[in-house]
Amino acid sequence: MNWSVYMSAYEYILGHVETCTDEMYSDNHKQCYTCMRVGSDVLFLTREDKICSVCSWLSTQNEKEFGLLTGSRAHSPISFIGSLMIVEKQLITLVVASGYQEKIPKKSCVKFLVYEIDSYIIKLLYNPIEAVIFKPSLRLEEYAGNLMVSDSKLLSITTSKGVYHLPIHIWSELNVLAKLNTNTAMQRALQIILDVSLGKVHDQSVRAFIADNYLLMTNLSELLNINVHAKTYMIKLFLKVLNGKA
Repeated sequence: MNWSVYMSAYEYILGHVETCTDEMYSDNHKQCYTCMRVGSDVLFLTREDKICSVCSWLSTQNEKEFGLLTGSRAHSPISFIGSLMIVEKQLITLVVASGYQEKIPKKSCVKFLVYEIDSYIIKLLYNPIEAVIFKPSLRLEEYAGNLMVSDSKLLSITTSKGVYHLPIHIWSELNVLAKLNTNTAMQRALQIILDVSLGKVHDQSVRAFIADNYLLMTNLSELLNINVHAKTYMIKLFLKVLNGKA
């Protein structure tokens, strides 16, 4: 990444906010009550606002761009529960379930995709982009301060429960190992590592498999020596690939 032109997650979103407003204000000492950021780079739509312009945009209903949640109530960017939002410099993509399809506005600047979330994340692991990626939730205060920019090296997915950091090089190495081993062995090995991560106890058949596939198990254990939440999620995603479900 070229750090001289690095943009924060909030600057990515702010670029889209700026198309909706004429003026914003900053105050070095004012803190946003939602994301808890403070400083000259934290902008507010008015001098009286208690939440920053980014958090305000994310939580404000916008029928024109996001359509209707009910017959009379508009969607906000974070009201698409069970979806995935990808904010790039020039484009916002919202990956949604089929239930939202009929309510998608026809003339929105937002790109709506009806797609299975995990399958789309797998696509991003194979084709990484620079973007802010998060799973919307109405409890914005739980994750607004954790938004990050994904790039060619790391896919960071922010959720209300935390941030999943998925290293692209590990995903690539998993694909290499999958080509060097049978699909059955790869699935069994990953399932064993997943079970261990979740606290499940080995039986005799598992110990026998580990002994017979020692090199594969060693390589996978060394490769997946990362945060346990990222590891378990990455394994589940790759098992979907091996099972042909992505």
